[in-house]
Amino acid sequence: MHGRLDSGPVLPEQSPIPRDAIAGATAQLADAVDQTSELLMAATELHRKVADLHATLTEALVELERVLAESTTGPNG
Repeated sequence: MHGRLDSGPVLPEQSPIPRDAIAGATAQLADAVDQTSELLMAATELHRKVADLHATLTEALVELERVLAESTTGPNG
């Protein structure tokens, strides 16, 4: 063992996964990341719109409650 030089890890002559398969999988993963990013941006925009609609509906319901309360108690209370 003393006379042997360390040449690094012993690797098989051919990788078990062909390089073109690795490149293809890498491209697919990159596309998936891009699509996920686009979906997250769309989901964020949709959430903003839903939150705005919720606020609008809440304001309208509060106003409706106020009007109904005034109409049942009358102007003199």
